[in-house]
Amino acid sequence: MSKPARPDELSSPQDATAVEKLPILDVPTKVEEKLKGIELVLFCHGLGDCHLLGFPAANGKGRVWMMIDCGLHGSTKGGRERMDALFAAIRKHLAKESMLSGTGDLAVVALTHEHWDHNSGFHPRQTLFDANGPKVGEVWMAWTEDTKDPLGRELDKYKGAAVKVIANSHARIENVAALLPIRNAWEAMLGFYGAISYESAAAAVKSSDDMGDGGGAIDELAVKVESFALKGEVSRIARDAAAQLAHPKLPRFLEPGDVLAIPGVDGVRCYVLAPPRDRKMLGLLDSKADTFGAAGTGNATLDALANALAVQGGMSLDEDETGPFDASEGLPLTKAIGEVSFLRDHYLDQPQRTIDHDWLMGASDLALQLDAKTNNTSLVLAFEIIETGHVLLFAADAQVGNWKSWMTVKFPATSDRSATTGARLLERAVFYKVGHHGSRNATLREGLEKMTALEVAFNPTDEKMAQKVGWNDIPATALNAELYRRTKGRLIQSDQRWIADRSRPIPIAEGGALVSIRRGEGPSLKLHIL
Repeated sequence: MSKPARPDELSSPQDATAVEKLPILDVPTKVEEKLKGIELVLFCHGLGDCHLLGFPAANGKGRVWMMIDCGLHGSTKGGRERMDALFAAIRKHLAKESMLSGTGDLAVVALTHEHWDHNSGFHPRQTLFDANGPKVGEVWMAWTEDTKDPLGRELDKYKGAAVKVIANSHARIENVAALLPIRNAWEAMLGFYGAISYESAAAAVKSSDDMGDGGGAIDELAVKVESFALKGEVSRIARDAAAQLAHPKLPRFLEPGDVLAIPGVDGVRCYVLAPPRDRKMLGLLDSKADTFGAAGTGNATLDALANALAVQGGMSLDEDETGPFDASEGLPLTKAIGEVSFLRDHYLDQPQRTIDHDWLMGASDLALQLDAKTNNTSLVLAFEIIETGHVLLFAADAQVGNWKSWMTVKFPATSDRSATTGARLLERAVFYKVGHHGSRNATLREGLEKMTALEVAFNPTDEKMAQKVGWNDIPATALNAELYRRTKGRLIQSDQRWIADRSRPIPIAEGGALVSIRRGEGPSLKLHIL
């Protein structure tokens, strides 16, 4: 069976005429009509999310702009240059828009979750939001990032502890040749947290070579690195910096079921679909908040690895409550080799027999859990254009539990709107920002089947980079094929050649809710949707 074509092949210039032409809805001709609907600026800078949304200003003067995420994965080659180009494009776009609206600021910045490919642009060492950058009116974040929320604190503790355990496990196998593939896999995963190795960081101090950290070298901080990933704090620093962008105004922590007005905008509503409050949907099934046991995370793999690493660092076995045996049982390996002749004669000289590092393999499962659980805390937003009823869905990196929760979210009627549900909003979705760069478990089949009105899908990804680090299902071939079928060929993948190469025709047909599509700086695509 032949492999289905990738989007670059499916929507190549020579196939453009084969895409079904849809009737254009009330094509705007006057300046004021061009301000109807929503204008999207979708940046195509690599495996990372950064989107600008422009809404018609209530005062009739241009558009009010909002940003959703700003980041790039830590494994991206030339990350510093890509982010600099992204920042320049954002500033240029907002400066141009200020000629109409009188301001080049952002009414809202929404940060969907704590991953570097979504938040590296907010790190305080970046330049976008310096003294000369755009001012921010409000910051929106998920309730999971609220330090005053008990479950939010529990999630935060789990994420921080897990990153440190994986980072320390990585350091333990740094020089074990047989475990190189596993080490590389962990390294790629930790790229979602802005992670870099000590060696890479130190090299960045000594030379100007790009280390592909998705947002610039760590510079003098490198010499202070004690373990891989700066102990997992880099992405968290970026998240906390984003929370301060509207200082002294505190972030708005959003819950599923919230309906928000964008400041200065009348014609668009924003519905919050996720993250869910349901522990099962989030993937957290335990809590130690009401017990007097050892301070832990409620995750057996994480607690066992954390304690084992602590024992390696000097903690007494008597203090390890997760250990399977009493501290008085057995011998340390170094002592056993000296006392047991069989081990001395047949263990050290036969590497295939050794199991010294096997206990660290639990970090592989932990890495997958951490990635999925962080993604499941994604803030998911649906924007409704009131005049047409069309919905634009931004799913961040939501995975199965997050998606399933949308189906039961309810939005009660008020004096100015009818009651609706998450499922009904999906039925009216004409635009879908594809979840988690197109991975197979980040678009729920049931959810996609409800999108019967879907016209355009956009996937911010980098297929070559993903394959280089072993993510062979980013993007998933079967998902791409289904999105292409449902959108009648209007699936856009951000690494397609025609986006940056202006000599190539744009292979996406205008029509229906898509009034226009054009290329912008960054590179980027500008879509006008009614």
